[in-house]
Amino acid sequence: MHESQLNFHLLYSFEVKDIPSLEEIRAGHVLKPQVESPVQLEPNKRSVVFHMLSKGSALNWSLHQYQELAALLPAADFNIYITGTEEEGVRIRKDFRFDSHIIDLTGKLSLPQLIAFISSCETLVAASTGPLHIASAVGIRAIGLYPSKRPMHPGRWMPLGAKATYLEDGVVDETAVLNISAEEVFEKLKN
Repeated sequence: MHESQLNFHLLYSFEVKDIPSLEEIRAGHVLKPQVESPVQLEPNKRSVVFHMLSKGSALNWSLHQYQELAALLPAADFNIYITGTEEEGVRIRKDFRFDSHIIDLTGKLSLPQLIAFISSCETLVAASTGPLHIASAVGIRAIGLYPSKRPMHPGRWMPLGAKATYLEDGVVDETAVLNISAEEVFEKLKN
């Protein structure tokens, strides 16, 4: 079962016995920002958010893999926004090359501001972490990156929004980094 369905089991003692289908959960899976986005987007460019790290809650792509995806997104057509905590930003700034179309927002947004910002963008790419599910719930394209290994697989943790999708690495043994190519993500992103 998907994690959202498993959570209904916690309500058994409150006489909630029915587990909704994923379609029923999807129908109610809507999040509205409570504040305005503090970031102005360029109207003539597509906006893509990379949420690269997950504070250990998910198996991530490497920073090198995100760099490869960034290289596939031309600066004339795309702006890439990097989100995360300030602590994650320190690590990212150390090992990731920022170009003119890559904007560092790590450590700069409160949670309400992050929700509002994500809702103003076109696409978010991330492993199975909170911002992926926020993107899914606010209705933008959310591209999740998942291992095939249980219990981290997309069958349990995939984003549920109408525009959400995911890629699965097909590796069931323990690996340190997701085995999904930048080209695979780029194909999902451009379609």
